[in-house]
Amino acid sequence: MALPRKELRRRPRVILRWPITLHRNGNGKVVETLTENLSSQGFYCRTSEPFAFGECLDCVLRFPEHSFGGNGTAVRLRCRASVVRVETAGPQHFGIACRIEDYSLQVSAASPAGRPITSN
Repeated sequence: MALPRKELRRRPRVILRWPITLHRNGNGKVVETLTENLSSQGFYCRTSEPFAFGECLDCVLRFPEHSFGGNGTAVRLRCRASVVRVETAGPQHFGIACRIEDYSLQVSAASPAGRPITSN
């Protein structure tokens, strides 16, 4: 019988499958995927692209519209993150855990003329 694995994370994670865009520094390649879980300090996701331990990423996490009452408000968390764990889950399937280093929240709402209004 296997013993339960000791939890090493400092913050609890919430299972959330939200869209996230990963921008690699240097080569301009963009990877679209979904988070598997999220905490105040980081996230875990699966990709078809390999990443390296320590790699720095610029990320955009998109909150679902229904999170804010479905009123047309778009909320994005822009963050700089570093890869702290890489798992190989088969050919062209990778899991990556990232630590959020810095972030900003962007809120946009549709104006009456249909143009976005942005505030930070």
